[in-house]
Amino acid sequence: MGLENDFSGSISDPDRVAAVRRTGLLDAPADHALDRLTRIACHVLRVPAALVCLVDDDRQFFASLEGLPEPLASSRQTPLTHSFCRYAVASRADFVVADARQHEELRTHPAVTELGFVAYAGVPLLDPDGRALGTLCAIDHEPREWTEDDLAALHDLADFATERLRQRPGELPADVEPAAASARLSFDALPVMLWTVAPDGRCDYVNARWLEFTGRPLGAELGSAWTERIHPDDREGRRERFQAAVTQRAPLQLEYRMRRYDEQYRWLLDLAVPRFGPDGEFLGLIGCSTDVTDRRQLEQRLVQAERAQAITQLAGGIAHDFNNLLTGIIGHVTLLEEEPTLTSLAREDLGQIRHSAERAASLTRQLLAFSRRQVLAPRVLDLNNLVAGSLSRIRRVVGEGVQVVWAPDASLDPIVADPTQIEQVLTQLSSNARDAMPNGGSLELTTRQERLDDDRASRLSAPRSGTYVVLQARDTGRGMEAAALSRVFEPFSGARPAREGTGLGLASAYGIMKQSGGLIEVTSEPGRGTTFTLYFPRHEGSGPVGAAVEAREPLGGSETLLLVEDEEQVRELGRRVLERVGYTVLAAPDAESATAIADRHAGHIHLLITDMLLPQLSGRELAARLSIHRPAIKVLYISGTAEASIARLRLLEPGTRFLEKPFSLDRLLRTVRQALGDPESAVRSG
Repeated sequence: MGLENDFSGSISDPDRVAAVRRTGLLDAPADHALDRLTRIACHVLRVPAALVCLVDDDRQFFASLEGLPEPLASSRQTPLTHSFCRYAVASRADFVVADARQHEELRTHPAVTELGFVAYAGVPLLDPDGRALGTLCAIDHEPREWTEDDLAALHDLADFATERLRQRPGELPADVEPAAASARLSFDALPVMLWTVAPDGRCDYVNARWLEFTGRPLGAELGSAWTERIHPDDREGRRERFQAAVTQRAPLQLEYRMRRYDEQYRWLLDLAVPRFGPDGEFLGLIGCSTDVTDRRQLEQRLVQAERAQAITQLAGGIAHDFNNLLTGIIGHVTLLEEEPTLTSLAREDLGQIRHSAERAASLTRQLLAFSRRQVLAPRVLDLNNLVAGSLSRIRRVVGEGVQVVWAPDASLDPIVADPTQIEQVLTQLSSNARDAMPNGGSLELTTRQERLDDDRASRLSAPRSGTYVVLQARDTGRGMEAAALSRVFEPFSGARPAREGTGLGLASAYGIMKQSGGLIEVTSEPGRGTTFTLYFPRHEGSGPVGAAVEAREPLGGSETLLLVEDEEQVRELGRRVLERVGYTVLAAPDAESATAIADRHAGHIHLLITDMLLPQLSGRELAARLSIHRPAIKVLYISGTAEASIARLRLLEPGTRFLEKPFSLDRLLRTVRQALGDPESAVRSG
């Protein structure tokens, strides 16, 4: 396209210029009808600026504008050298630019360098003799590919602009006045629901898009009958605000729910402005309605995600603090139980305290699983073997009235997961099935392998596409209503009867699956049972499918240990127990104190036992600091949550030794001995 061709003849054609001047718009006050049209253009095409331009022989005049900055908006004109519209006028054809900065002949154009125009789409406004009076154009300050729908909308709106020009006094011969039906047809072609109301607030026109939405004939929508389709909860508020806009002759912006042709309620956004006749007479409102249901649903999901994140953080924090307290309670109960002078009644009381503490520890593990802060020790597993080994426990959980049917697929690839956590998921699903079948039924467990393509992975919110090993648990219970189903993985959702430990069961199962790199899906209908489907990523490596390392008997020793724990009760309990079996223990409350103690200690320090979460410096950072001068030092991490220093992976790296809170004193001694005695072992305990 040779834009530098001489268009002067076309632009300065006397007949064309005379037709422009007959409109009476040059240097005239703004025309309210055209102003409304440019606002609608901005809304329909989603652009920051739209113009109705009249091109004289030496300038471009803005008969209407929306979105132009000052001082351009006040001057309402530019010289032709700054105009893109002159190209559409000269050629009497659409002029469309996706990115003027990339265009060889436009990149230095003043409209680009001075006015900041980047994307432009303009259609000419033609009089009945084919003379171009100006353009209706849309402008964006960012690159944009203009679609066929965009240009169709511009042409429809240009018809309205041309119609308005013909209605102005003395602008065009009366014998070329178009029929009113033409404007109505153009309204129907718009891709939005358009409507007008009279000064009394009664609807006097809706376009075809509105009738497509409601599925009713035109007569049923005029007057006030259309309001009966508004949701009852929104009807009165919408009526009051709508009537206020009519009375005050003011713009209107309002969201409400309306029943569609399929009887579904959809959220609509109304944008309307007052309209006036040539003599300033108020004619009512003209507006458009847009279906914004998808946008509102996305906003609700974001709110729910933020709420869930807040609950997650609270749950993880509570679990961390409880684990410290429970470690002290369980540890001191163990020490008291070793006293030979205890009466049988005292031992019974201590046993009750231990039982309560262990129940509390189980609850904190569920909290950590829900908040995805449980520290995982994954290994290569055969899912069929894991489920088969859990069948006896599953049958105990569901009870004698429920038949457990196990149908494995014999050709499964291995998975990588923490077996303890997956067993917990199976227990929670079994408990849910038991509650759903109080009068008995069946629980069917099946496995299979399934490949998820990109579309299905996206629909399931899977971490990625690819092959998954699938475990499905289907019960024949009473099922769930849609409302309960949507909240089934929320803590204390009320989806099941209140029982000991059920408040976090499915929420923790969801957290475990997400933290393990998989996902869990649920389907259910009232009276037709519930199906939980678990997707595990297939193991891509070639590592052996093996069992955990057998734990040795707890032994003491004479090694020197550096114990770093900011919780005083846990620190002193650990020091006391470890010293009692022969270890030399150097204790510190934080990383700085531990570093100072290590610097002063002349002998060898065999093992660093450190909490992952320490003030200022993490346990991982402390271990790295000490290893500079003591490269032979071994490390045992302890923590009640996967927060902070291991948050990025949420699972243990190969070879990492870890002790999960709350731990028993026996487990502490076992794990310390393993960390000291077998450099190849990597045991997760709790």
